[in-house]
Amino acid sequence: MSEGSDSTDETDGSMPPAIRAFERIQITAIVVGWMNATVAYHEAFHFYLNSLVFTGVLSAISALVFMLMARASRGRCNVSRWLLIAASGLLVAPWFGLLLYISPFNINGLLLMMQGGLQFAACAILLGETAHVWFATPEKAAKK
Repeated sequence: MSEGSDSTDETDGSMPPAIRAFERIQITAIVVGWMNATVAYHEAFHFYLNSLVFTGVLSAISALVFMLMARASRGRCNVSRWLLIAASGLLVAPWFGLLLYISPFNINGLLLMMQGGLQFAACAILLGETAHVWFATPEKAAKK
């Protein structure tokens, strides 16, 4: 590969730009999720749930998503890739149903739509051709 080249050969071990974009989008989705959870907690859940419990659960979920993301993008773990796609679909899809009850023009609706869109974009990258090549290339061969 030439030094000035923008294209990345996935077999040389360097991460392709699409996989880097997936990581950035996924991290942004986690941040937006924290913002959304904070707003939702202060508007609705603080009467029903202790703030430490809420923060602990949110931290555990974020750590799990971050671990799956890292294992998928850095470790080329196909199982983590599919678990992340399945979890995103199962957990984010119902949020769009909430938009029937929450105005998309308030902060909750905007954050819900933003996080859902980011999750969709991250999953779309994981289903793209670059990801197929990235996950098909054995990590051990890439490190040589």
